[in-house]
Amino acid sequence: MHVPEVQATSEEVVETEYEEASQNKVGQTREYDTISYLVIHHTATRDDLTASQMKLSMRRTYIDNRWGTVIPTHFIIDKRGNLERVNPINKIVWATLNDIANAEGIHIELVWDFNKHQPTDDQYNTLNSLINRIEHEVWWYLPIKCHGDFQPKNCPWINFDFSR
Repeated sequence: MHVPEVQATSEEVVETEYEEASQNKVGQTREYDTISYLVIHHTATRDDLTASQMKLSMRRTYIDNRWGTVIPTHFIIDKRGNLERVNPINKIVWATLNDIANAEGIHIELVWDFNKHQPTDDQYNTLNSLINRIEHEVWWYLPIKCHGDFQPKNCPWINFDFSR
């Protein structure tokens, strides 16, 4: 049986080449003085997943099925405000299609879809507590960015209140 060869689109080729280039630093450690900001993401998933379930889901997606080397975030906060540490903050993760964001950012995932819903008070409280802990650990203030600041993506900004 003859299986026709499938040609990748130019977008797929660029994305694959970018992934390969970006992944060169993924998993490596970095000095704290190279960390420049916190990057907030949302999972765009159901709200009933706990932080540990989300971590397992991300592991299955990015490591088991896509052969990544690390789960692409540092922390996960679920709807009830439970926090799951995924990677040490000095480890580089591939969380965006932007090398600078990956190399210089600490990435925090909040479980739920904030294009349709608002984060819970528990999520905001845990996030603020986590930000204080991280800034205490690195010894300086870190500006807060969203995933959408580094690539065209509504993550998490439609219903996310950055003033909180």
